[in-house]
Formats: sequence, structure tokens, C-alpha cells
Amino acid sequence: MLMSISCSLVIGENFTGPFILNGVQNITGYLMTTPTDPEGPEVTSLTSVEAPDLLSLDTFLIARAPAVTSVSLPKLTSISNVIVEGGKWC
Repeated sequence: MLMSISCSLVIGENFTGPFILNGVQNITGYLMTTPTDPEGPEVTSLTSVEAPDLLSLDTFLIARAPAVTSVSLPKLTSISNVIVEGGKWC
């Protein structure tokens, strides 16, 4: 069953490996790593972000995640904001 999420999803500093979000079509809010505060924590072990079913998203924010090498949002057709800071793929 595909669903919608009406809040922000934060990939926290202790997350390890690929973040894969299956079954979600819409996010009314952010899909993000920890906030971009330069003094804040990094998400050092996040390697990729994948949301194979996602159609719409308010804001995608990826920052302070130096190990991320790929992002895959293949069905995304609507997005309001994209914020990318740092990482090997910038």
C-alpha cells in the first residue's frame, strides 16, 4: 500500500548505509539529513538516499553527509525546493 506522509523525515546522525524509503508517494514536508548548522553533527555513514515510489516532495535537503554517493528519486515529478551542501557527488 502506497502512502503519504504529512511531516518531515530526518535521517539522523547515527544512520548507517543506504536510506531506502519504499511505499511512500508524497511527503508534505522535508526529506532531509540533520540540519545544516556548520557546528552540528554529520551523518557520516549515510551512503545513499533512495525513494523509488516518491512522486512529490516539498523539500529535499541533504547536508553534512560526506559519504553519500548517490540519490535516486526515479518517479519524482513535483518538488518545491532542493538544497544540497557538500558530499562527493556535488
